[in-house]
Amino acid sequence: MSETLAASELDHVFICASIGAPEADRLVEFGLTEGTRNAHPGQGTANRRFFFHNAMLELLWVHDAAEAQSELVRPTRLWERWAGRSGGACPLALCFRPRAHQAGALRGSGGVVISSMPLLVRRMLSAASGGRVT
Repeated sequence: MSETLAASELDHVFICASIGAPEADRLVEFGLTEGTRNAHPGQGTANRRFFFHNAMLELLWVHDAAEAQSELVRPTRLWERWAGRSGGACPLALCFRPRAHQAGALRGSGGVVISSMPLLVRRMLSAASGGRVT
């Protein structure tokens, strides 16, 4: 494992969603509490978010195609991931931050803390796979 990865921890997972992220409604039905929505000026994306004790789940969509395809944003491949999410492009990403003890105290996100991200991901994968993930 690289030193950089070993010195990092999961910050958030983003999943490319439909415009407005109606997929988030299923998470609310599942019992999660939705946090604040956000737009990324200059990046051309917006999101619906679910906050956890140690991470965030972000359902992301493109709301400004020109910004998402700009020279500045192009290296992130956000446009390709979002536009190709149903046709073979990877629709999700794991985003990392420095470990809290190395970066100092992390500021709160203002979201609702409801659970542990790894537990949620395990439950969602289990539900999606018919209970084959534990």
